[in-house]
Amino acid sequence: DYATALPGIADKDVVVVGQSAGGLGAVALSSLGDPRVTALVSMAGGDGGHLNRVAHAMCQPAALVRAAGRFGATAHRPMLWVYTENDSYFAPDLATAMHRAYVAAGGRAEPALLPAWGRDGHLLFSARGGSAVWGRLVAEFLGLKPTLPVASVLAPR
Repeated sequence: DYATALPGIADKDVVVVGQSAGGLGAVALSSLGDPRVTALVSMAGGDGGHLNRVAHAMCQPAALVRAAGRFGATAHRPMLWVYTENDSYFAPDLATAMHRAYVAAGGRAEPALLPAWGRDGHLLFSARGGSAVWGRLVAEFLGLKPTLPVASVLAPR
């Protein structure tokens, strides 16, 4: 609501992108059927990683998988889920289990497991040079020309 009320921002054909807990928020939003939203992207989506500041430590990974399934049961829009092999918060096996639960419940999500990136792939989305890795993937998911520089794809029109 806030973003679409800003000057120069369209109030339809909205693409929602979230990273980490924001990525899980995008998964949750997919279940609400907001008519303004046409697609969603979850970058390293999840919550509860790094319990006691330990990589891959989580208090209830099964709860995260169950939540993904519940959101998938009422999902309305296509999603792209992007993770890396070396995400220190959400390892590939957990990301795969979440995706499997989401899709099994009826959600539409394309999985993308990228190779290891830097010291921690969890930081890929906002890190310098990260968009050169995920930009083409997101552009293709959105049906945009992947040959355009990411800045051109994401710039307001």
